[in-house]
Amino acid sequence: MTTRWVRAEWPAKFHSDAVEYMESAGLTARPEGATGTFRITTTAQYLDRPERLLRLTSSASSLTPLSTQPVLQALSRWRPPPPTASAIEPIATAEIRRLVERPNVTLANLISAAELTFMCSQQDALVEYAELELFARLKASLAEPWAATVDLELSFFRRQSVIRGLFTAADAPDWLEVPGVGFEAMRGLAGALTHGGPTILNPLLASQFPWVFAAALGRLGSGMLVLGYGRALAYRDNLRDDDLAGVFRAELLAAGVTHRVPPTPTLDVVTSLESLRWWIDQTSRLLSIALDPTLFATSGTYTPATHHGFLHALDRLFASVVRILTLTGIDHYSRRIHLFEVLDLIEGLHLGGYDQTLDADLLALQLAALEQALPAHVAMLVVPRCRKALNGLMEMQSGFVPAAVNGDDVELPKGRTKRARAVALYLRVVRNGSHGMLKEMKAVDKRRQLAMHDGSIPDEVSDIAFLHLMRLVTEPDLLQQPWLRNATS
Repeated sequence: MTTRWVRAEWPAKFHSDAVEYMESAGLTARPEGATGTFRITTTAQYLDRPERLLRLTSSASSLTPLSTQPVLQALSRWRPPPPTASAIEPIATAEIRRLVERPNVTLANLISAAELTFMCSQQDALVEYAELELFARLKASLAEPWAATVDLELSFFRRQSVIRGLFTAADAPDWLEVPGVGFEAMRGLAGALTHGGPTILNPLLASQFPWVFAAALGRLGSGMLVLGYGRALAYRDNLRDDDLAGVFRAELLAAGVTHRVPPTPTLDVVTSLESLRWWIDQTSRLLSIALDPTLFATSGTYTPATHHGFLHALDRLFASVVRILTLTGIDHYSRRIHLFEVLDLIEGLHLGGYDQTLDADLLALQLAALEQALPAHVAMLVVPRCRKALNGLMEMQSGFVPAAVNGDDVELPKGRTKRARAVALYLRVVRNGSHGMLKEMKAVDKRRQLAMHDGSIPDEVSDIAFLHLMRLVTEPDLLQQPWLRNATS
């Protein structure tokens, strides 16, 4: 493997040893010419070895005292909570009490309390809580609960500090003049993915929504504890119950009065744990690619702003897919809005425009390849949703006015095209119209394109976003290919 290098300038105001800090971030640095200028690459590239930023460190297929010992040992090695956690600890403690001291503590109450505990507790208290309370309560309320720990390497966080630091120094050096303040540029826009939160795991855990089979609890700067339920559970006690939120539905007639609840899926502990193991291996590779600075260079010089924007887009991609999944059967409109956001993000990452990401013919080939590549236990979890999404997209091909249809073609305002592509182009106009239809209604070709279709968009189409994420997780190299071409050209 050929090692790629980029030039980068380490500002003197950072007051740290550049080589030492970058080594802790999994980067290899070589001084070049003027003081503060370095050639950098990833240590994984330099040594020609895989990089593991995310790893499954322990698991317990049953929560017996003996089986949970490796999990507890893994928790004891986690880093203490960040200093900022002390500010919210009193609030978290009060909320934990409220949740666990109710007359009837539900599983949801228990998971929420555990999530808050993992955010703030000191190490000894965290291990004691997991051993004596959390695991005991789960064992009492579930037939076959399981647990697993996922560790994040320190280099995962240090690498992002390098990226944000160089971005701040280049575009907002004013921050470096503020005493006691770090690399603040765009910090508030960073999501849970780049913080090491459960966002990276949640697409798998919510893949069967409205059924769920596990929850991930994050520890900032350390890792995650995954708590498995041993079987698929409904996200709420009775999926067929309505609630007062129903009076706020805006699409009652268009979307239907009821949501057809799918049958309870069969998910055993082995399938859950093996799927989690595969997902962690794949997303570790994906994160390694996303954090590779050698993919983001102009004329051989590292461009941290581009890299930081790329990470922000990937973060939003995962978060929006999770929202699409967890709004299944709840909010059709918001699911579609998040679909358009995901497709915009994919286009911004140079992974294809709407004419590719919504072309049913192309997606059918991609889904077939995905099924071949996935392990059987993972395919059982994720493929049904992907197939329903594709079927919904194909169903839309019958929505064009019959006079404009000729076999597999549709006569659009700007010429004849295949029906699969015509649907993709129609949805692009719908997406543009989400910002207000007035502009589309003034453009003759777009107005005609909207009028030619009956407007029926099956809710399952929104899960096309999940199909695209599954392709990235299954083939992480897809993420780097367009950037690699640019970096080496």
